[in-house]
Amino acid sequence: KKDGAFALSNITGLRGPEAVALVSSSCGAWLDNVLFHLLECAAFDVKREVAYTVANICAGGGGMHGDPAAIANAVRKGAIRAFIKLIQIRDAEVIGLGLQFLEMVLRVDRRYAAVVEEEDGVE
Repeated sequence: KKDGAFALSNITGLRGPEAVALVSSSCGAWLDNVLFHLLECAAFDVKREVAYTVANICAGGGGMHGDPAAIANAVRKGAIRAFIKLIQIRDAEVIGLGLQFLEMVLRVDRRYAAVVEEEDGVE
């Protein structure tokens, strides 16, 4: 699981939206459901790689600034809650990733601030 998630995070992190589009068109909803299940339930090392994949997909690919449709889908599937939980783990790399993800989500649509507050992400 970890190696597969690592490969996907690297593919979806390639510069530009093409790699994300390729992964999405090849795997579709099946992959989407698996990723969000793993982000919630997997061991930490798998969650970390899945979190990179989800963040890259939501960004629209490496070097991109956020895909509103992908972010809306991720929020519906509980990504904000999952990333807030990751931030609470004492791992500097994962904390940075989680904060970057939340910043991107809020930059794309400020209305998601209410979801962050509901998930106790703001103190």
